[in-house]
Amino acid sequence: MQVRKILPLIGILFLLCCSTFVEAQVLTTNQDGEKIVVYSDGSWAYFDGLDEEEKEAISESSRKMDRKNKKKEKKARKQAEKGKKKNVKGDSKKQKTKYSDEEEQMARVEAIQRADWAAMEELRTRNLKIQAGQTLTEMRKQLSAAYSNTDISVKELDELDKQYKNQQAVLNNAAATHEESEAFLQKMEEMIDMKKSKRDKAMANLQKTQQTAENEWTADLTESGKTPKEPRKNKKRDRKQGNAVLVANQDVVENPPMPPCELAYDGVDEFTGKRRWEMPKQTFFTHTTDRLKPFFKEKNHITVEGYISGASGNGGAYYLNLNIIILSEMAQREFGVLEKGSILTLKLINGNNVKLFNTKTSTGTLDKVEKRVEYRAQYMINSDNVKSLRKSEVDKARIVWGTGYEDYEVYNLDFLIDQLDCLEKNK
Repeated sequence: MQVRKILPLIGILFLLCCSTFVEAQVLTTNQDGEKIVVYSDGSWAYFDGLDEEEKEAISESSRKMDRKNKKKEKKARKQAEKGKKKNVKGDSKKQKTKYSDEEEQMARVEAIQRADWAAMEELRTRNLKIQAGQTLTEMRKQLSAAYSNTDISVKELDELDKQYKNQQAVLNNAAATHEESEAFLQKMEEMIDMKKSKRDKAMANLQKTQQTAENEWTADLTESGKTPKEPRKNKKRDRKQGNAVLVANQDVVENPPMPPCELAYDGVDEFTGKRRWEMPKQTFFTHTTDRLKPFFKEKNHITVEGYISGASGNGGAYYLNLNIIILSEMAQREFGVLEKGSILTLKLINGNNVKLFNTKTSTGTLDKVEKRVEYRAQYMINSDNVKSLRKSEVDKARIVWGTGYEDYEVYNLDFLIDQLDCLEKNK
């Protein structure tokens, strides 16, 4: 009984020993290309000299070792690649967010140079705008004198009118270009104190925005070339509009667009119960004396915004509503009260004068935060005034203040013509 119990144990021990023995063998090849078995004690034997059972055991052990080694190599390779990617990602992130002091300083110098260039461009476009405005002023004087000259031919008058309209477009383009250069200068100055990584990102976004705008402009230009505008039917307004020189769209030269005719308000007055119309508010004119220009720079000392309103059953009369904004806390002392019944005289290019009377008193409202005073006036335009104002553009305006009168040059010449025509269409 005891012998039967011992025999299985002996068999298990033999298998374990064989297994240990087999795993201790290494199958390799010598310099002559012969297979040999190297044992754990350093001794060796030719593989071909072993019996078949031992060969099979050693071969199987060798295959297992090969599989284990391949798995280890594959795992090690993956870990190495993962570590390499991690290092590359870390290095890339580090490069985007951190630069040496020397690199930061060089990038800041470049930013200052870009800002200097932008400042020169802003100055250049500002001078162009000023020159265009001066030229327009001289041409306005010539046109005003031409309308007073009874010997001038209609052809010559139309040519002067056309040239004047062209110069208006030149001034508008110059003003728009200067506005863009101002905005660009501001962005360049803001970038000076940025870190290089943030500055590079801001520059990339700016270039992307500029490219998008350029593509849209090109697309609009191409589209306008394919679909020209229809000729205008109002021959009288055609002569007054002239041929505006617009860089972005040369089709407008032959067919200048009419200003949009949309009412800002069209409803029933809650006090009178009658229909009332209002045109959108627009800038009528601005004014800054040469003495004050160094103090206001790009701002205007006086800005006059206005719109025309009307109501049904008012005998064909309209109202010219003016918001007069003066950038001075002392304006009420300097200009006084805008009295009811005070006169607004409009000098037309054809030489005629139109007098309008204020219907309400305005003492001016002081805004201490903005440091400005705003007057609100309302001048009646009777039916005779309407006929005169629709015949010719406004050249100058004279406002009678409590302390005296002041004359102002009007740049938006068609302001009253456009608003009156629009109201007539929407009555």
